[in-house]
Amino acid sequence: MRRLLRCLVLIPAAAVAGACASLAPTPADSPCALGPAELARVKSNAFDFLEEEWPVLDKECELISDEVIATDTGKCSIAGRTRQEAGCAKPPHEGFSIVFDRTTLEPEEIHFKTE
Repeated sequence: MRRLLRCLVLIPAAAVAGACASLAPTPADSPCALGPAELARVKSNAFDFLEEEWPVLDKECELISDEVIATDTGKCSIAGRTRQEAGCAKPPHEGFSIVFDRTTLEPEEIHFKTE
C-alpha cells in the first residue's frame, strides 16, 4: 500500500492509472476485484466520504485511483491524492487510502500518508 501511495504522490495525475497499475494489480480472482460498475460506485462513495468527513479538502482537487488492493487485514482499499494543478492547494498530506466494505462498497475509514 505504501508503494502505491508513493506512486500516486510522485507522478502526474494523467499517468496515475498506467504507472501505478503495475505496482498493485488487482487479479481477477482477488477478493477485492471489482467490475466497472462497482469501481464507479466505490469511487463515488469515496468522494462523498471525503466531502462529509473532511470538508476542508476540495473534492474537485482530489484524485482517486482505479486500482483496488487487498490490505494486510483482509479488507479492500483504494488510494488517492490531491491533483497537482493550478487552483489546487498543496494539501497537508501526501496521499490517502480509503478502506471500504467489499459487500456494501461503503467507505469505513481513511488513512492519510504524511511525512
